[in-house]
Amino acid sequence: MADNRQHNQNDYDDIKALAAKHPEIAEAIEFGVDINMLIDNLKRPVAERIRRLQNALDTLNKLQNAKKL
Repeated sequence: MADNRQHNQNDYDDIKALAAKHPEIAEAIEFGVDINMLIDNLKRPVAERIRRLQNALDTLNKLQNAKKL
């Protein structure tokens, strides 16, 4: 568990450093954008990101179709 907390602290420090260098990142964080989620997603292979997006779109379509019933 200590490793996970250290990993999270390192991620937090990295994001703080990015926000300090790039005001648009700081602005996005203030606006409510989850930068951690974006970074984690970008660590995934492209094929995995596409698969996850397709799953989300399929779910959205199912929900929209169910609403029409």
